[in-house]
Amino acid sequence: MKRINRQEVRFLKGMATIEQTKKWINDECDSMPGVCFIGRSNVGKSSLINALFGNSTAKVSQTPGKTREINVFSAQARDVDSGDVSSFWLIDLPGYGYAKASKSVIKKWQELMNFFFENAPKNLLMISMRDARHPDQESDRIFMEYLKEYERPFVTVLNKLDKLKTQKEKAGLKKFSEKFKEDFGTKPFKVSAQRRDNLQNLENYIIDHIENN
Repeated sequence: MKRINRQEVRFLKGMATIEQTKKWINDECDSMPGVCFIGRSNVGKSSLINALFGNSTAKVSQTPGKTREINVFSAQARDVDSGDVSSFWLIDLPGYGYAKASKSVIKKWQELMNFFFENAPKNLLMISMRDARHPDQESDRIFMEYLKEYERPFVTVLNKLDKLKTQKEKAGLKKFSEKFKEDFGTKPFKVSAQRRDNLQNLENYIIDHIENN
């Protein structure tokens, strides 16, 4: 059984331009599989990456939307019995939907993401994150339509499960999950990066993708 090796995650580079991204895709990324994390700027993306890959992997900012680059890491899944290792990419994509971003920043993000989704290897699993308290926001629906255009493998993760305080919120999340399964054929993962709820199931899903791609 393989687990993410939290001691072997290495930051490689940040790509802020199409030219940098093109060079990585053409000259460096080869055919190795990987996982990409993307979501709204305040969804807890960095916290989830750190919970899965190690506490100092992604920088957690007090200012939502601060990530402006495509951050690339090398990562490994290691068999706990045999020591066999599978290498893969970990990619932290810039968050979307941050209201205070300027028009020029939004335009640059769109151009960079368009290029990335059009040209990056098809064996990258997109982990689309949403806030469990507000799982059906317009920006998330727009991004889902955007993602579908590129026909890439994806899984949706609802983070901040620990923030659900009322039965109404919990019932709303359950209703959303059931509707999501009707529309897309699979239920989203419901997790808490802070409390580490259900992270093992998500880790297993990531490793299964790595092993089969």
